[in-house]
Amino acid sequence: MNSFEMEWILSNKNGTYSASTVSMANTRTYHGIYVKAINDNYDRVNYLNKFFEIVNINGKSYNLDTNFYDIIYPDGYKYLESFNDYGYLEFTYKIRSSIIKKRMLLDDSDTLPIEYDSNGIDEFFIYPLISFRRSYLTLNSNNDFNVSVGRYYEFSSGDYYFNIDIPGDYIPENKWYYNFHYPVDKERGSNYKENLFLPGHFSVKMDRFTIKIFIDKPSDTSIKRTAKKQGIASRALKFIVKNNILAGFYWFGPWGRDTFISMPGILLSQKRFSEARDIIIEYSNRIKNGMVPRIFTPDYESGDTGLWFIYAFYKYYQYTSDNSMLELIYKKMVDVINSYINGNDLYCLDNNLVKMKKPKLTWMDAQTGDKIFTPRTGKPVEINALWYNALKSMAYFSELLNINNNYDSLADKTLNEFKRTFLSNHFIMDTDNDSSVRPNMIFAFSLPYNVLDNFNDYIETVNDELLTPYGLRSLSKYDENYHGFYNGDQYSRDSAYHNGAIWTWLAGPYITASVRSGHNKKDLYNYFKNLYELYMIPEIFDDTLKPKGCIMQAWSYGELLRAYHEDLVKQ
Repeated sequence: MNSFEMEWILSNKNGTYSASTVSMANTRTYHGIYVKAINDNYDRVNYLNKFFEIVNINGKSYNLDTNFYDIIYPDGYKYLESFNDYGYLEFTYKIRSSIIKKRMLLDDSDTLPIEYDSNGIDEFFIYPLISFRRSYLTLNSNNDFNVSVGRYYEFSSGDYYFNIDIPGDYIPENKWYYNFHYPVDKERGSNYKENLFLPGHFSVKMDRFTIKIFIDKPSDTSIKRTAKKQGIASRALKFIVKNNILAGFYWFGPWGRDTFISMPGILLSQKRFSEARDIIIEYSNRIKNGMVPRIFTPDYESGDTGLWFIYAFYKYYQYTSDNSMLELIYKKMVDVINSYINGNDLYCLDNNLVKMKKPKLTWMDAQTGDKIFTPRTGKPVEINALWYNALKSMAYFSELLNINNNYDSLADKTLNEFKRTFLSNHFIMDTDNDSSVRPNMIFAFSLPYNVLDNFNDYIETVNDELLTPYGLRSLSKYDENYHGFYNGDQYSRDSAYHNGAIWTWLAGPYITASVRSGHNKKDLYNYFKNLYELYMIPEIFDDTLKPKGCIMQAWSYGELLRAYHEDLVKQ
């Protein structure tokens, strides 16, 4: 992957981030040096879009920066010798005999220090380009930008402002730079041109100096130069925010379903139990009529978030044996179970199985305009595997608390009806009315209480039609509705999203089901080794076997970590 394609991101518990490509050419509207979360839903505003960086060596100027216009200009990427992620980022540039190291870090006070360490540089020129717009939009009109100089340099527009602490001189300019292009957004059929405002630039005549970007007061955070490469577990920490787990970068905030699927790998396997506990309590306090919020806006339009909530709590209890939490959460989980038994506008029980009343209540929910690409009204297979798992989990918790109920009896009825409904000639239906070969069947074998235990009877079909080294296809490659390429505009991408795209998170349940069925752990790890060793684990791949969708997805990390610790290395 070249320096234009390889992306980096720094993030913190507030949901604030800094991101671009290794070349420092922004290729997405979501890229920016300082992109700040502004509310509890983790919506973000791009405050500082980028820097132009120019160095003067022996009377000659060299630009370290690169941008996409109608052409690529300037060519600072040619001076980039190396890029490393040690938890902080380090870029090394070489110009003639001069070496320039730039290091970046983002702390939890929303302070972003950028440290320059060089030799043979006569003068640095730093040009901040600002936008103050939502992270997914572009700026094409003149905002009301202001600059004030006190102890720090404050840049503002309306209610938004940030400060820069930097040694050296400031030279006002008040210029606009036009027609920046974002090629990834262009390929995706969305806004891809932007104008950026340059209020002025800084001149620094020092070999070593630090810039700090912050809101009101800079922290005393310094960049500790401990050269240790980051692994999958370290990078997974980027998703953890103060009361939740972000579903993915750049455009997702927290989603309940994603949070509960991600939690065992990202938090529990890493012994981050207090954070898991806080998130479970946060969601439990928002349960309404037995429904767990899909997102915090609030939005309860989901058929499975409550069942994933019970799954996540069961996993939490497996790791912690936290009886005080069980006593606190038990009644909430009873309310969730009762919402399915009693039914509501979204779902109900029908012959002991959960039935969806609307077409997009599962994780396969892509829609563009009025077009729903994977309607799953009826009885989805993974929803009912989760329902069985929830009933068995509640029977277990009830026994621990000496509470009598009929959860075991309901589970037995669910098991029998599940087999009658979904099994047909060694084939597992995706819903009670859809025989498409999809990966949702895998959850019948991978949950803590698996509703089926004969995965080897089906693995040949899964391996032939769905399995890839980067996860499972969302639809059989032989299906007439299969879309193997995720590209183009929103409609084209959504056509493939759950109808062919390869989902990395599904490698986790596949590994679990395979290990339970006696398959060799080392062989499974080696098969997915390239996925485990990626610098960033994305949301999806397609038939090009290139990363697509979100550059980092929480449940991709979560399921790979969970499967690694619970299945591949556990004796």
